[in-house]
Amino acid sequence: MDYKLNIGGRHLVLGTTIDTDSTLAVSGKQGVALQDGEWDLMPGLYSARNLAEHIGTLLDAVCIQLGNPAAAGVLLDNLEASLSTTAREAVLPASSLDADNTWRAWAERAERIGAKLTQWARESRTIRASEPRSSAVQSLALRSRCEQHLWTAETVRLLMGSAGSPMVMQLYNEYLHQFVLLRDLLLPFANWDVIPIPVGVRRKSRGLREVSEARERFLTGLFTKRLPHRELVRFAQEVLQPGLGEPGYGFQYEAGLVLPAALGCQSITAATPLLRWYPAVLANAESELPGAVIFDYVHDDYEGAPRSWVDDPGYQIGFLSVEEGLQGVREAVIAAQLQLEAGRTTLSYTVMDSQGKAYAVDVGQMLRGYRYMYREAANLPSAETARAQPHDEVARHKPESLLSLPGLVDSQQGGVHLIDTYGNPLILWALIGKLHPANLVLLPSRDPEAITAAQHTGKSFGAKFLLYPAS
Repeated sequence: MDYKLNIGGRHLVLGTTIDTDSTLAVSGKQGVALQDGEWDLMPGLYSARNLAEHIGTLLDAVCIQLGNPAAAGVLLDNLEASLSTTAREAVLPASSLDADNTWRAWAERAERIGAKLTQWARESRTIRASEPRSSAVQSLALRSRCEQHLWTAETVRLLMGSAGSPMVMQLYNEYLHQFVLLRDLLLPFANWDVIPIPVGVRRKSRGLREVSEARERFLTGLFTKRLPHRELVRFAQEVLQPGLGEPGYGFQYEAGLVLPAALGCQSITAATPLLRWYPAVLANAESELPGAVIFDYVHDDYEGAPRSWVDDPGYQIGFLSVEEGLQGVREAVIAAQLQLEAGRTTLSYTVMDSQGKAYAVDVGQMLRGYRYMYREAANLPSAETARAQPHDEVARHKPESLLSLPGLVDSQQGGVHLIDTYGNPLILWALIGKLHPANLVLLPSRDPEAITAAQHTGKSFGAKFLLYPAS
């Protein structure tokens, strides 16, 4: 069955649906392995909530060995502080990410995810507190490397008091760090609460520690503001499908697709850097990793892509009737193209008019254009200011004329070009994948004054393409 995204009453077909509920249920021996006094997660696919519950076994062991079930409240309060971004104990303090709105958004996201994980930890502890615990939990012992996570004063009194011990301290350290790893590996995903997470792909580390190195690289990029889209995808691959290879703009793994979250949005007036998990598959590849595919750009450097010029004498703006054009498009399709090499492919985005003519663009270029597009309506000059400044005559184009051209569309003579989208998000996406992205502006409205003001955003040289928004 086709997997379809509903975008403003229209549909984007994105491969074939997979049954993730049954996949999660039978993926492996989910749960906790308690052997020879050690704690680990059994190999399998887990949801974030599954993982929060299973990590809780470490807290149970701490409370049993302290001889104080009520200690869980203090230790959970410490967990909440560690996963917050404002407490003294915060592992990812907001102060390190508060330079601008983009980076503050990451801190706010970390806060929200941490709060939900803490809630799940409290709920699962309440349930388990009334259940009998196995002897394996009571005798649990492990060596946990110090991660320098801060403890609250109450936690210090508990773990370093007369009932504490080096082993109890290490158990709690491991408990905190597993939750920190969980919170951080979820950060790139818009629907982090439902994504299936493979555990045990690499059996060199305990629990979620297998993502530690990738996490360090990701956080370094976050702190230094050097986190391009490809690096975000790299981290997601290391979390969900380690060893997949040099990243593209998205990928497929055993439990679905990972692509930019914007694909499911009707309104793209605000950019999001996040990825989204989609319960679907697009390609069957011959790969050492079953089901794993990397999605590549057709042109890794768009400046090297072939171009068509709207200034060419042969270009026809065209005037089509409603019956002949794309006004009535209700569906677009994303499909995998011929495989480039083992485990790698490209994707096309196709819309079809009422006469059966197909218009296709590269999904990678479409998503690149989305990231590069100017959409800062708040920074546009006022209508009065814009009218007082000189502005170019606007050339108007129909989408069918531009989408019929090969390669990327540009203008050698520059100027301002206004393209209608018919208020259709499916047409808007196709145009974003077709137009050269260097000076692409998404209008905040169809207001004539917005067109005048938009001439003064973006670059002041070269061609400027203005796109009407989707309604």
